[in-house]
This record gives sequence, structure tokens and C-alpha cells, in this order.
Amino acid sequence: MKKTKGNFNFFSDFFENTNYTDDFGYNQIWNNEISKWLQCIYNLNQKAYEIGKKDVRQGTGSNRNKNRNSFLGEAMSIYYYQEILKATDFEIKPKDRIDFSCTKNNERLFVEVKSPNWQGEVFKDSNLTQKQKLERKEKPKYTPSEKGKSYSPLNIIIDPIKNSLHKFKESNNNIILITPNMLFTTSNTIILMT
Repeated sequence: MKKTKGNFNFFSDFFENTNYTDDFGYNQIWNNEISKWLQCIYNLNQKAYEIGKKDVRQGTGSNRNKNRNSFLGEAMSIYYYQEILKATDFEIKPKDRIDFSCTKNNERLFVEVKSPNWQGEVFKDSNLTQKQKLERKEKPKYTPSEKGKSYSPLNIIIDPIKNSLHKFKESNNNIILITPNMLFTTSNTIILMT
């Protein structure tokens, strides 16, 4: 039986008793939107939902945030493909090591979702010592002391491509979806097709 918004709160179920080092979960509008994504995952594949819930609860501090953001990038993408693009025949985490596959206009699509985050940018900053990087990672995303600091927008695209190409088969319709949470962001989602 499918769980529906009327009788179940997916956001509460998924993130119950989890603590994060950022301001996640404090905006009811976003919580409601995320609930839609989670309901979509649950209705497509209950096992993927439960595995995702376990994954986002693992780790501590910023690692837990990274697990959460990665899963939510995938959930948002699947929701978008199903509800907006009306794709069908979803397979979440298929054996080809792609995050999901689906069918759109009689074409099978293989989608890898990457969610680079601002903490990864900090670790690439050659002006900081390792100690400073670790300290900065535990602070909020935006701090008044860093006004005017610049990061390369190319990292939003280059790193996810490098980390995805080995997962694709040349004969497939491959898509890389990038859902960045960076200090410098050009848009909410970047789509690259191979």
C-alpha cells in the first residue's frame, strides 16, 4: 500500500532524531517539499527509501550533512524526472552503479547525480592549512569574515564529471545531474548529457 501525504509525514520519518551541524530542517516550506521527494522514493522503491534513511543517519557532523545532501540530490532528481518530466520505469541504484535509470520518450536514461558541497571547496583552498580547513568546515556555510572570498565555479562541473565518467557505458544515454551546495552557485541544478 502506498503511503500518502494525508496519513504519513515522510520528512519526520526520514529525519527523526537526527542532528545536523547546519540549519537543515528549520524551514517548513522546504520540509514539505522534501517530504514530496521522499514520498516519491518510497512509492517507487521502499527498500531504497529505507537504505537512504539509514545512510543519512550515519556519520557525524559535516559527514552526516554530506550523506544527507547527496541523498536529497538524488531524491529531488528522481522526483523531477517522475513528476515533471513524466519518466517511467524507474530503477533506483541499478547494478550499473548509476544512481537511477528511467524511460522517457521510449529511451532508457542512465542518470548519475552528484552533489558537490561547499566543504569540498574549502579543502581545495591552498591558502588554508589543514587545521584551518578542518575548523572552517565546522562553521556555517556563510560567515561574515569571508566576504568577497572567491571560489572557482568550474569545480562545480569538473569534479563531478571526473567522478562520474567511469560509471557510464558508452552505448547508453548517460546524464550527469549536478545539484550543488557550493559557496559559489550558478543555479540549483546543472544537467550534463553524454
